[in-house]
Amino acid sequence: MEIKAAELIEIIKELIEFADKKFENNETTTEGSTNLKYKIYGNAKPKYRYKDFLLKGYIGQGKLKVSDVGIAFLYEDNKINHGFYICFVYNYREKKIRLELGSSKEKISELPKNREDEFNSEHLQECYRKDLDYSKLIIQIDEILKSFLEFHKILILELSNKK
Repeated sequence: MEIKAAELIEIIKELIEFADKKFENNETTTEGSTNLKYKIYGNAKPKYRYKDFLLKGYIGQGKLKVSDVGIAFLYEDNKINHGFYICFVYNYREKKIRLELGSSKEKISELPKNREDEFNSEHLQECYRKDLDYSKLIIQIDEILKSFLEFHKILILELSNKK
């Protein structure tokens, strides 16, 4: 299902409110994440598409942890546990938002660590929730997704030339 910027904002707001409520109530489980309006968390099969990217939420494995609350923008055959993708990360302890290139920590990614660092040194976006302007955030997301597509194209060529 294709979504527009307004729906992406709703998804992000819902995620932030969910994480903040859990943190404020000293709750350490992700119970209730499957009851959110947009079914992108838990074992839900990704069905929402923003531009060329499938959205997959992640809220940890039963315990809320810093940098464990977010949305992966999956491109082509990348999966949350195998591949590399753009991440929207909300650190609810610091009330800080990051947009960055991330990769699977469970399996070895084809993405060399130095290339991930390179991309993030140039494109990483950060802001605090109190300063959050959703219109600007969508522009930042669109920009980093566009940069990712260029990066992905170059990286795939490099990897195929090595084979």
